[in-house]
Amino acid sequence: MKKVVDHKKMGGMFTLFFLLLASGSVSAYSSVGAGICNCGDGTTTLGGSATDACDDCEAALNDNTNCAIQVNYVGTVAISNYVGTCINSPANFNNKIFDCQGHMLDGDNIGVDFGIILDGKSGNTIKNCIITEFYEGIDLRSSSNDNNLINNIADNNGNHGIYIGHSGNNTLTGNTANNNQHNGLYITGSLTNTIESNTFCNNNQAGGIFWYDIVDLDATYGDDNTCDTTDNYNDTGTTGCTYSCSGLPVPEFGFIGIALAVLLTTPAFAYLLVGRRR
Repeated sequence: MKKVVDHKKMGGMFTLFFLLLASGSVSAYSSVGAGICNCGDGTTTLGGSATDACDDCEAALNDNTNCAIQVNYVGTVAISNYVGTCINSPANFNNKIFDCQGHMLDGDNIGVDFGIILDGKSGNTIKNCIITEFYEGIDLRSSSNDNNLINNIADNNGNHGIYIGHSGNNTLTGNTANNNQHNGLYITGSLTNTIESNTFCNNNQAGGIFWYDIVDLDATYGDDNTCDTTDNYNDTGTTGCTYSCSGLPVPEFGFIGIALAVLLTTPAFAYLLVGRRR
């Protein structure tokens, strides 16, 4: 007996298959309009990944049609103990804002990988990201020029917190890079970068003799930064950083100034000034 194929039924099955395939795809980041997208939100709208927020944010940053202005990592899908580089210099990551909105990019503390790396990318702003346990937190290299790093935290990374190599006219404001194994901030082969009001403390966790809070192998301008150890870097008008990691301003006039600063902060000196209260 010849079997009759119900083409209508088969067509319905194929339709169902493709619907299921689409609904199970790894699309995630979504547009909020005006060239702004959210990534890591677990939705299935445009592309990227519903389960891997790093891949999702990379896809959004690479989308010049829907996400030409700004990408926000909203943190619905966490980035924790991540294996590999999280944001790996998407091709279209130029002249955009990437705002982590205070959410964390956490690596697995194994191997040579990066929280965010820009390789030949310019005109971007990266802000409000907390980046930990990668090899390097933020890496700007190979003519990644005219970028802004604002209010990021790059702590507890295996090499440098922030690295700038062969890239110029970048500005770092309000960032923190503490407790990294080697340097908090490392700048090499790079001119006319500016660092202001950042904190680099308790770096060189590995205990080497060539690692510091700030290493500047070039001519970097900066002021109002906080650190304890520097190599070839000074804030404007002082030696090293304007503030020490203890929170006290660094004196600008040598040993006598240091002694005077200590004296001025002692209760005994205040007692001598105002006298014994009667």
